[in-house]
Amino acid sequence: MAVVTPRGAYVDVEDEDESGVTLSAGLGHVRAERGNIGVEVKGPNYGTRVVSSAEGDEFFAKAELASYSVTAGKVKTEAKLPSASAAAMYSEKGAEIFARAELASVSASAGPLKAKLGLSADTGVGVRDGSVEAKVLGTGITLGRTIGFSVGGSGFEFNLW
Repeated sequence: MAVVTPRGAYVDVEDEDESGVTLSAGLGHVRAERGNIGVEVKGPNYGTRVVSSAEGDEFFAKAELASYSVTAGKVKTEAKLPSASAAAMYSEKGAEIFARAELASVSASAGPLKAKLGLSADTGVGVRDGSVEAKVLGTGITLGRTIGFSVGGSGFEFNLW
């Protein structure tokens, strides 16, 4: 059985156990699934999330022109048009502060490996899930549980466990 979820213009507000609120708005969003295969297309959208709880605090804001993804089991491909986001997070899992701006990208992941070809100006530092990450204008390195590097927004990641 296939599941198709189309949405025209929408606004969603979610209250997550009274610890935070997620707000998202957009002009188009379609997701289709059948078994372990899924296709998702998003039009212009905006989202923000604010959470404060005993586990930590988080702020996230994002705007994107469009994104497309196809998933088949553990293999995922994705394409993005211009997007920008900002995030600050502190929790038991780590801490990070990032500003991300991307002109365009395509990426693919299969199991522990992820590769990306794009142009971005991501800048920030973070420690989370057993890894340390630092980037300046899309160029940086990730060391720890995840090993990776990027130059100008293109690069790869490998999750060790």
